[in-house]
Amino acid sequence: MKLCEATTNEYLRHFWSAVYPPLDFPTVAPVKDRAAKAASMVQLLEATSETVTGLVQKAAGNNWDSAKVEQASATPIQITLRSLSINIDVQAFQPLLSAVDKALGYWAQRQ
Repeated sequence: MKLCEATTNEYLRHFWSAVYPPLDFPTVAPVKDRAAKAASMVQLLEATSETVTGLVQKAAGNNWDSAKVEQASATPIQITLRSLSINIDVQAFQPLLSAVDKALGYWAQRQ
């Protein structure tokens, strides 16, 4: 779970850096290169939902403590990403999936 979160956070960092490069950065890549990098990060971010679903299913299949996968909340939510709809009780991945959804939504609006 930690590796999935760390990797996805890195993809998000690269995506947002390509879309909005820091102003104090000494050299900024050309727009065409940044767009290509953002597009490749989008492909990786789209695969995140499948990875998370696999982890949650593996946790349930191994009879792990659901508190380690779910957050301390009794309200179920529906998370709908562009590529997959996940309907599980509120999970530890919800903030990560929300960040990915925002990035993918932003990218879709720009296209």
